[in-house]
Amino acid sequence: RAYALRGAGYLALYVLFDWASFFFAYSVAGMTPWNPPAGLSLALLLRFGIASWPFVALATILAEVVVRGQDAWPILSALAAIATLTYAAAAWVLSGRFGMAWKAPTVRGVVAFMVVALCAAGTVGFLQAELFAATGDIERHQIAIAALRSATGELSGIFVLTPLLMRLAELGWDEIRRRLAALRWETALQAIALALALWLVFGLEGTDEFKFFYLLLL
Repeated sequence: RAYALRGAGYLALYVLFDWASFFFAYSVAGMTPWNPPAGLSLALLLRFGIASWPFVALATILAEVVVRGQDAWPILSALAAIATLTYAAAAWVLSGRFGMAWKAPTVRGVVAFMVVALCAAGTVGFLQAELFAATGDIERHQIAIAALRSATGELSGIFVLTPLLMRLAELGWDEIRRRLAALRWETALQAIALALALWLVFGLEGTDEFKFFYLLLL
């Protein structure tokens, strides 16, 4: 039961994150500059083991169908295989060879995480670009830029989300609730201000995000 509930929660979050981050997509392949589902998938595999790989494959297919409208099963199967095999291998290396400790990470562990994440994101980006070039969705001369954009999105999603989720998982719900209860009202106002700035910069169609991006620094 816990396995099924965990999988259902992961699937829902995966599709939600993919939908929320689906902007500035490159070509019809739908490669985005930030891909938080990659970080979510790696966190799942690290926290609950490689046996969770069926959920990664299913989530990849589900998001492609729901968010991008992809209906070609050969492409869906290939995308699922690329993401699942790559991130399962990354999770195996990180957990089996380096024993990542998220409560008190060492310099060696952090460097290992960054290197493995870079290799995994680069692999996914390259294979996705080759796949879409083979299907005719992008031209052969666009492979390099498509691979770079895809890898950048995957890597940014991993760097931002995976350490956060693993840290929260190790803290536990009781400690998280205790820390949330200890937050002051200034923290809530800061979060609201940041959300408002994000909406002003990226949410309004008539806003030039490059000019108003500095609101985030403020």
